[in-house]
Amino acid sequence: SDGHLFDTVDPHTVNFQNNFNPNIALKRLERVVDVTTTWGQNYASFCGVDELVVLLNGDNVSNMDGIHPEESTDTVRICKQILNGAMVYAQIITELSQVFPKVRVVCSGDDNHSRTTKKTATSSVSRDTSWNTILNEFVAAHTINLPNVDFYLGESYLTFFDVKGFTWCLTHGHNVKGGGMAGVPVNGL
Repeated sequence: SDGHLFDTVDPHTVNFQNNFNPNIALKRLERVVDVTTTWGQNYASFCGVDELVVLLNGDNVSNMDGIHPEESTDTVRICKQILNGAMVYAQIITELSQVFPKVRVVCSGDDNHSRTTKKTATSSVSRDTSWNTILNEFVAAHTINLPNVDFYLGESYLTFFDVKGFTWCLTHGHNVKGGGMAGVPVNGL
């Protein structure tokens, strides 16, 4: 899912229907790691799980000042978001690598909130114009000495990878157009 690690949603601005901030984001990630670790310790060897595939799907850096200045609620500037976010994800991957025999990290090559351009791109340009690319590179650098961790940095808005002989496609999803109802993009299914 999207990280949005450093975004803030003030409950007063959304009729008290939501609340989000960096502390909530970190607690959610901690829960994901705890549940995944418990599952790995209890079931992975029993079920024959020899690899965990972690998907980093983008929007871990928020550039709202650049793409939606009227909606900007960034609590940390971009450089700090990149450095702090990279440390958070590197720690997560390090913890998971201690439980699973192999950890493969697949990064989306595209997202929308961390782009540096006004409009989204649907080519390799998107990877080269996203702050998230730098974050992913830092995470890879921080975990390079973990022998059981492999990184794949996607190069466009569609990132294909193989799991047990099946090809999967990771896409951030903002390029999937609507046409459905209740938020379900029927045309994209």
